[in-house]
Amino acid sequence: MLGLSYQVINRSIEVSWEKGNDLNSHYFELEKLDNENIWHGIQYLRPNVDQVTFHTIDRNPSEGMNYFRIKMKSREGETGYSETLEVYFEPLSFDILVYPNPTSELLIINFPVASETSEMRILDALGREVERLSISPLSESTELNVSTFKEGYYTCLWIKEGQVEKRKLLIMR
Repeated sequence: MLGLSYQVINRSIEVSWEKGNDLNSHYFELEKLDNENIWHGIQYLRPNVDQVTFHTIDRNPSEGMNYFRIKMKSREGETGYSETLEVYFEPLSFDILVYPNPTSELLIINFPVASETSEMRILDALGREVERLSISPLSESTELNVSTFKEGYYTCLWIKEGQVEKRKLLIMR
């Protein structure tokens, strides 16, 4: 198994990994260590024949340190485990406000003061980035002219301190 990694998205932890060529996996299971030092399976994945990359999500991470590993079971019945992944999780209070929503011309974005520079990305319904804003640690709000955006649904992603917060946006004329 190669490249066990993670990212924090919307108060969840997504764990990703790749299957090595030498592994004949029948299934994978994301396991998490509880407070009594017992591993519990939290998601079971059965790979497609040619699947190499995998993602799974812990939607209820514990505040503080979280420990994950991947349990692998081969078609021959052999069991193996990945290295342990340590993830420190601190739920952030984003309190981001995007208004008016729906809007046609001007979008106001209010967010709590960040300790470091953060960024806002706006994606169209197909996931293409249409706008990117760098937000200074001292900023509390910004205005964005969206009059040139096509009508439809958009996603606002606020990326702060390694975590991502999403808000939906509707542009109407």
